[in-house]
Amino acid sequence: MKVNEILDIDEYLKGFKCEYDEIDCLYLVRNHIIAAIRKKQNKGNPPIKINSRSLLRLLKGLVRTFPYFFSKRKIWVFSNAERRKLVNGKYIDRVGGVVSDYDSKKTVFIETPIIRAHKLQTADAIMSDSFFYFFSFFYLKFFFRKANITFSGDTLDIENKYNIKINIEPIIGRFISQYRIFSLYLKFRSPSKAFFIYPDGYPGYILALKQNHIPVIELQHGIIYPEHTSYNCFIEKSAKVFRPDYILTYGEKDNICLREIGYLPSDKCFSIGNYSMWIYSSQKVMIGSYLKNVLNNIPEGKTRILVSCTLNDLNTLVSFSEDIYRIRSDYFFLILPRGSKTVDIHNEIGIVLDPDLTNVYEILSNCDVHLTISSTSAIEALYFNRKSVIYEQDSSQSFFRNNFSFLPLNFVQNATDFVDIVVPSYSIDDDAIYSIFSPSTDVKFRYFVDKILK
Repeated sequence: MKVNEILDIDEYLKGFKCEYDEIDCLYLVRNHIIAAIRKKQNKGNPPIKINSRSLLRLLKGLVRTFPYFFSKRKIWVFSNAERRKLVNGKYIDRVGGVVSDYDSKKTVFIETPIIRAHKLQTADAIMSDSFFYFFSFFYLKFFFRKANITFSGDTLDIENKYNIKINIEPIIGRFISQYRIFSLYLKFRSPSKAFFIYPDGYPGYILALKQNHIPVIELQHGIIYPEHTSYNCFIEKSAKVFRPDYILTYGEKDNICLREIGYLPSDKCFSIGNYSMWIYSSQKVMIGSYLKNVLNNIPEGKTRILVSCTLNDLNTLVSFSEDIYRIRSDYFFLILPRGSKTVDIHNEIGIVLDPDLTNVYEILSNCDVHLTISSTSAIEALYFNRKSVIYEQDSSQSFFRNNFSFLPLNFVQNATDFVDIVVPSYSIDDDAIYSIFSPSTDVKFRYFVDKILK
């Protein structure tokens, strides 16, 4: 979505009111509308649905991590089990690991196992978010009252304009249940500080923490750009309640962007770098057994091309890779989907990687070229001195062209263009990449905690 579209929606909602027992929920309704529009436009990730497999993961997580429900650790990190990747024989959170590096004995990760099961071969303390999920479900079932929602405003115009259906009750129900249960838990256990990797997934937790005067810090997990839907909001009064107190970004470019957008004041934005990329650049990392086996099975002399896919462009990028292979059979494509493997490719052309076993930074440091349509790995590839190629379909401009024109990204519209520009040897100016990804992540994070939060 463009900023002017977001602005139009926010202007439309300024006359609306949505409360539950006098708790302002308009920001949540606004996010629900934008998510529905993006889904209609085939953009963004679809909402996660609970099925028998994910329910089993939740139950297993509840049992396996039960002791940490009583944890007295004072630093909490809210993350997703999917973010844990194997590095040197241990599973680390590729974003939140910077917190446990700072003080592992005081840190507990509150992880959601809906997409992937908990990986407990780690030095980190993990408490499953299953605890709060099941208690919240119980609250929703027996105590949530739809009659307590106060909603004024007619959504018919926006529903007709975008051909969507707006149903606020489920989103309000999940939020209130999350908020009530977590508020109760904070009376039993509470942290001195809380880190969130995806704040929009935890509005109830954030409200409860802020009401208890506990600092809420966002850890950046993806590229931020001026038209990012998560950071542009023009109903400030309602949005402010759910925003973090601080955000720790990859680099100064993101801080500048956030200041211009008005997401947080400048003294609340601090660049620390990308934790996983810092590990790969500052420490000796051994190739894991999964990737080692993949690389050993690639025919000698082949150019390794990593293809990073989102949920919406997997089939398109596989077809594009096949088109390229018809021209250059000395290329080998490593297809990295988001989520479960849902596509096949001929063995001679390449392999579809298991996303649960693949650490994207590990493979970026062991490929020759990177290809994507919309994955932010396009920019991360530059950090590893890999040529990064953006496939622009139907001559349309990607958000990379619009927002990162200062970076040496390559844009192609067909297989011939790709073959013409691909030369594996590549380098990028350090100043350019450090403006995106600050170095010395450990030092900068420690400074933030010790000097800013105190």
